[in-house]
Amino acid sequence: MSESSREDSEQLPSSPSPVSSLSTMANFQIPPPDILEQNDGSTASKWRTWVSAWNNYRLATKLDKEEEARQVATLLAVIGKEANKVFRTFTWASPDDAKKIAAVITASLKSIAFPGKTLFTNVFFFLRGISGNLKL
Repeated sequence: MSESSREDSEQLPSSPSPVSSLSTMANFQIPPPDILEQNDGSTASKWRTWVSAWNNYRLATKLDKEEEARQVATLLAVIGKEANKVFRTFTWASPDDAKKIAAVITASLKSIAFPGKTLFTNVFFFLRGISGNLKL
């Protein structure tokens, strides 16, 4: 065996190409937000944190491109039992509102994060939490 062929056979395998690494990274699963805990105070703060995580999850998984009914079903699947109980108590202006993600988030905000406050106040705090600097 020649010197050069022995060196070739002793070489370590080459590292994966950047393209194969990217495709592997694209296949990892993004975990949904944790269950929304409602029973130990500061619910409004927890709601804002949860909605922020939910919006990031929707974008990262491209769920925001899916039908709204699927987005609502996914939200209800990941938000937890307690929030689902609250959701089942909602009265909708139209049955279709229960399948609209913005309506579900607004109604959830009103009932979970700010019970007893006006819808205007709830929407203001929700939008301020998302935009960070909403001014009226």
